[in-house]
Amino acid sequence: MKKSIKFVVALTFVLATMLTACSGNTTNTESSKSASKTSAASTASTANTSGATKLDLSSITGEGDKLDKILAAGVITCATSPDFAPNEFIDISSGETKYVGCDMDLAQYIADSLGVKLEIVPMKFDAIKAAVTTGQVDMAIAGLAYTEERAKNMQLSDLFGNTDADEGQGIIVLKENVDKLKTADDFNGKTILAQNGSVQLDLTIAQLPKATCTPIADVNNGAMEVMTGQADGITIDLAVAKVMINTHKNLAISDFKFEYETKGNVIGCTKGETKLVNAINLVVKDVNDKGLYKQWKDKAVELAKSLGVEVDN
Repeated sequence: MKKSIKFVVALTFVLATMLTACSGNTTNTESSKSASKTSAASTASTANTSGATKLDLSSITGEGDKLDKILAAGVITCATSPDFAPNEFIDISSGETKYVGCDMDLAQYIADSLGVKLEIVPMKFDAIKAAVTTGQVDMAIAGLAYTEERAKNMQLSDLFGNTDADEGQGIIVLKENVDKLKTADDFNGKTILAQNGSVQLDLTIAQLPKATCTPIADVNNGAMEVMTGQADGITIDLAVAKVMINTHKNLAISDFKFEYETKGNVIGCTKGETKLVNAINLVVKDVNDKGLYKQWKDKAVELAKSLGVEVDN
């Protein structure tokens, strides 16, 4: 692939954070006003684009009124942090800003199952918890692994997307240092970056106590810090790492791997909104039963390739 194309793609990922902070709201089909004061929003087409069957919600029970408000407004808002390919990232290849990836396909499937429009609200990962807990958004789909802390603060869906359980969490380093940074002890005294509010941050602090762990807002900016020598590594989901090292050829995945086991990710909603989550869980079950998330993830990887990101299968 030509270097110029790779540069454009890399720049696209880096721009995710910048676009979040911009006041100009960009949409998948047209400009729309933000549903959140803290970030821009992207409103998807009203057409059912996912092939989902609209749910019969007459028998859904539970606490909270968000589901009723969503149905009345005809829109569901979804927070995400679009710096985490192939789960969620930005595609500007058409000249328009589109939020894409397997998590975004899931969000669209949920919206279509409910019979409403989808509005994507991009923001920093560490802002998602506050947006959900304060009710600024209806749900968050952003590579959220289940944790007890998240369960205490958010109403979580059932698990989905158990496609990376055999990959886990690791560290990206400069390729020239990959033979020097292979064990936990090798990272003693080193500066390791991890996204603020993430499982990766908790793992780094707990399992590499002699390293200096520095929280960051954006993983793509973190990769740039590693490449420029400002940090020795960045802790990251290994499925995302595979995409990243094929974008940046001077990076590599360390042999060190965190002790970590996951059964998939969850969708976060405002605590107490059990009626909405019960409806979402019907969709999650449908997605799991049909194996749709794996299909969406494969498609997202292919999209990354089409944008110039060579991905190992």
